Amino acid sequence: MSAQRDEDFLSRGRAARRFAVLAVLVAVLLGGALVAVFATRDAAAPSGSRTAPPGRAEPTPVESAPAGPFRLVQGARTEHGVPVGYPHSLAGAVSAAVHYWAQIASTLDARRAAEIAGAVADPSWRDAARELAEGPAQTRKALGLPAKGATGADVLLTPAAYQVRNATADSVTVLVLGYYQTTLPDGDVDTRIGVYPAQMRWVAGDWKMPRPTLSDDFADLRAAPGSDEAAALGWKPLSE
Repeated sequence: MSAQRDEDFLSRGRAARRFAVLAVLVAVLLGGALVAVFATRDAAAPSGSRTAPPGRAEPTPVESAPAGPFRLVQGARTEHGVPVGYPHSLAGAVSAAVHYWAQIASTLDARRAAEIAGAVADPSWRDAARELAEGPAQTRKALGLPAKGATGADVLLTPAAYQVRNATADSVTVLVLGYYQTTLPDGDVDTRIGVYPAQMRWVAGDWKMPRPTLSDDFADLRAAPGSDEAAALGWKPLSE
């Protein structure tokens, strides 16, 4: 009976940690600068169909988005281990947003987050290193992990689909749909679906992230990647 109570307690603790990190990421992921909206269902979400939410304008890219899975463009070089140097095109902007988010959301190391900021941030975003470094700190706290040093835990974002908004020749908002996986020291793994917005700007010969000013909550665009629901909401699949 005692063993059952202990197991129930541990289960409640794991659920509480998941809820806590969900709440933190929704409200202040990466120091409140970039918002990722996580679903409350697991990644194996049921497929279905629904129309796009009212008030969501269709993307207006300066070039047509490719039909079928979008093959990511690779950066021409790396900075701090981050691929950079993308072409001045919609494909370049989408690829940069996807690769940048995959780096930003996949670390629990504040120093690493600050390095990533040095590679992806628009020069006008002067506090990028400090603000992005706050993300891992907030996530560690939400997961009940030590504030510094090794944790035995891991976080990983796997982008799976995208949309674009308000595209011009030198700026575009890219929405990335992906799986966010947390692995705790006890081996407990949790995977959820998130929407990650990136306002991209062409500056100094590359696509960079200015300090985000988006006020939209993209929760109504959550859907299982590859599902009928995702397609109905305008998500286009990604391919390496």
